[in-house]
Amino acid sequence: MILCACGCNQEIIFKKYHKYVGIPKYIRGHNMRGKTAWNKNILHTEQHKINISIGIRNSEKFQEAIKNSYGKVSSFKGKHHTEESKQKNREKHLGQIPWNKIGDGINSLNIRGMIEYKEWRLQIFGRDNFTCQECRMRGIYLEPHHINGVSIILKEYNIQTLDDARNCNELWNLNNGKTLCTDCHSKTDNYKGRGINMINKNKGD
Repeated sequence: MILCACGCNQEIIFKKYHKYVGIPKYIRGHNMRGKTAWNKNILHTEQHKINISIGIRNSEKFQEAIKNSYGKVSSFKGKHHTEESKQKNREKHLGQIPWNKIGDGINSLNIRGMIEYKEWRLQIFGRDNFTCQECRMRGIYLEPHHINGVSIILKEYNIQTLDDARNCNELWNLNNGKTLCTDCHSKTDNYKGRGINMINKNKGD
């Protein structure tokens, strides 16, 4: 039994969608109990109250700023990258496959839509107790992470179709997965094709 963290001693009812997003710490609406709103003691000026009531875009100050901006040239107008900076960017990304072309291997074959992926995902979350294995946070949006990246597995096993993916044990190996929050997942080495790009770069070296 999991109790609400606000101290009300009420049980948090586990619902179906919690399998995907994790079990919350609080019952809905209880997370602000005993806390004071940050703006409780702020006193608005009369002009500020008027601006709020009519909308900031209709306020005199905003309209005056718009009038004063007419005819002014943007500070960025006419500025371009130098040939030197363009060449540095070309060299930096030489040989890399854009992440939106290969995705993380999941988007290219729609592996997320497979029953095997959904089962693997739930098993990873359940094993890790719906907790991010890096920052140890619970009750937030969680994502399953392939330690050995999907893009790398697809390339190593020459997976071209969903049937090939279905029969690849490495994709569904629980030891090759762990639960991460969105922030921690984005910092991994193989997030959105980083792994395959790193391999291609090393081959080029």
